[in-house]
Amino acid sequence: MGKRIFLFSIALCCFWVEVVFAAKLAVFPVEDLSLGRNGVNFPLTGILEKEITGLGMNVTSRDDVISFMVRNRIRWLGSLNTANILKLGEELGVELVMMGTVCQYQEFPAPAVGITLSLIRTGDAKTIWSGSVGSSSLDEQQVLALTQAQSAEVLLARVAKEALEKVPESIDLKISEPPGFLIETVRIGRRHVKPDEKMQVDLRLRPLWLSGELPQVYLQVGETCTEPMILQSDEEDLYFAEWAAPKQSGSYPMIVIQHWPFGWVKRTYLGEYRVDDTAPEVSMEVKGVRLNGTITFRDEVIIVPQLLDREPLHKWQISVETRSAEVLASTERDGGLPPKFTWKGVRDNNQRVEEGDYLIMLRVWDRAENMALAFEPVSIVRSEPDLALSFRETADLLFLDLDYHGEIPVFSWEVEVRSEHGELLHLAEGEDLPVSIEIAKERMNELTDKEKIGCVVLLKDALGNKSTREIDDLLFSARQDVLEEDIEKDDSAEWAIEF
Repeated sequence: MGKRIFLFSIALCCFWVEVVFAAKLAVFPVEDLSLGRNGVNFPLTGILEKEITGLGMNVTSRDDVISFMVRNRIRWLGSLNTANILKLGEELGVELVMMGTVCQYQEFPAPAVGITLSLIRTGDAKTIWSGSVGSSSLDEQQVLALTQAQSAEVLLARVAKEALEKVPESIDLKISEPPGFLIETVRIGRRHVKPDEKMQVDLRLRPLWLSGELPQVYLQVGETCTEPMILQSDEEDLYFAEWAAPKQSGSYPMIVIQHWPFGWVKRTYLGEYRVDDTAPEVSMEVKGVRLNGTITFRDEVIIVPQLLDREPLHKWQISVETRSAEVLASTERDGGLPPKFTWKGVRDNNQRVEEGDYLIMLRVWDRAENMALAFEPVSIVRSEPDLALSFRETADLLFLDLDYHGEIPVFSWEVEVRSEHGELLHLAEGEDLPVSIEIAKERMNELTDKEKIGCVVLLKDALGNKSTREIDDLLFSARQDVLEEDIEKDDSAEWAIEF
């Protein structure tokens, strides 16, 4: 009975070797994540090569594998793209390739190892088996610890053997259907277009099955397209298709179809593109003093853009133009709108523009190049406010009448009366005009024989413009009944842009 069981075990092992490893196999250097970026574990690679060879498998040499990696500039371990797997089968004549990764490798606080192995069929680049095994010395609590692994190196050999034992006894190495063409690269002109806009798709295809007649390749656009467009060959492996985008807005899938002579059809989804005929909705709010319906400012103005529908933008442009469409300043960027813009009343060369009326133009383009426009007229005023002064006098009082004839609202006014030596005789301030200011003459009369009494009047408008008038001899001016237009303006007074 024991002899029969022994013979059955040998037969089972031979069957597993014949089915699973009856083809040539390449073992790629095992990736080791415990060693950092792109680490490699050659000891585990050697263990796998030895164990698989011991089962009677024909394992290609490591030098051949390394040479293949160098020729094809493979710098990263643990995985291969489809093209390199197919090329590996052709150049090294292997039917299978084993990839591996060390996910854990530690000595302290207790030895522990974890690995993942994959077996890939090179005929169609399909993974036909994958498994993970992990172990720690703490999992091997033996009596007196006689067989307990004392290092990660010992655990590594055990884990590798255990992983190989999990490979199925029966694996089909035959490709059930022809793989057709591998799509190596895809270039779609634009993913977002307008109706009737020209569309183009370029494909670089790699034939995977070289025996017999090759399939015809088509491109289907849209779900209901009944006449797929044939991809025209421009080079040996480069195909392209051109068509006009439909008039109706919406998303349209693109599918590559391979028709084989014996009736087999393979469909590969490339992606989708969107037809958009609607421009985005955009507006803007200009912060400032609105005068007769127009935002008016002196130094700078803040523009807050508002995209009414949250649609990704391709680009935007904001500009300042004259009424005759002359562009004075312009900025253009890709992507979404910033929270706000600030125009400081200057040209692109940083020179201040003249007083006058301008248009702030905001243009946005969506991903399909639909353009939307928002604009706002603005006006720049930097002129000195029109201040009117007049005097009235009684025996005890001097009346200073202030008035303002401008359109821009008054922000504040201030009247200061001082002696020639700086003594403050009167101070008045306010916001409303016209106003009549009463100034007591008693102290002024005491000083008038010794020194002159001066007066300074300051008016600021809502934009920050100001007007300053200085009167060297207030009493003399009042007694002469000097009218506002005869009062000399102080040309030396500073006219500040900001205060």
